Amino acid sequence: MNVLVYNGEGASVEGVKYTLELLKLHLEPFYSIQQISKEQLLNEPWYDTTKSKMLVFPGGYSTPYNELLLTNNEKVKNLILKKFKNGIFLGIGAGGYLGADSIQFDIPTQHLRVDRPLKFFPGLAQGPAFEGFNYINNDGAKVVNLAFRNEASGSLAHTKAFFNGGGNFVNADAYDNVEVIARFEDELDLKDSDGKNYPKGQAAAVFCQSEAEAKVKAVLVSPHLEYIPRILQKANDNNP
Repeated sequence: MNVLVYNGEGASVEGVKYTLELLKLHLEPFYSIQQISKEQLLNEPWYDTTKSKMLVFPGGYSTPYNELLLTNNEKVKNLILKKFKNGIFLGIGAGGYLGADSIQFDIPTQHLRVDRPLKFFPGLAQGPAFEGFNYINNDGAKVVNLAFRNEASGSLAHTKAFFNGGGNFVNADAYDNVEVIARFEDELDLKDSDGKNYPKGQAAAVFCQSEAEAKVKAVLVSPHLEYIPRILQKANDNNP
């Protein structure tokens, strides 16, 4: 069974690399982790869930992702929503924004408020959740604190994650088809529609059950959990 990681326009080199490493670490040898290009998404039967179970859009840039879904009369969008029967969609960073109904993205050089086509998360993904992001380098990146439910013990657990430009899934608790699977423990550098600061505990990662024909299950993640310490340390050792 295959897990497919998109590596075409919009996907960052680092995002693809670390996502592949993470998935291989946890899923091999039970799943075959493979890359998939724009041309393959448009022209090959990747959506056959007897062969491929998960489609992953890693960190990168949301706008080229959006353009891909809408090209050729929205072919890839329709394949995901209508043909990828009971498949799993994993969106990380930019891929997380891609899975929302709409996004709001405000940095000094860009103010964006647009709809997105998949609408797994039926609300707004607003970001960056923390100030400092820029497209040129990782100077605005930071480590954030997350809380999540330990399914084995039922208790609240805590971890840290690499963050670089991801958003807040606004009012995630209000939607019946959404489960919040991780929350920011830090106060966000964002204001709501009334100009007020969001309280702590905003949604950093969500599980969504799509109501479209294919009944896709989507996991949308704001922080870059694929940047695991072992891989980052190895990269640092190779590039002192």
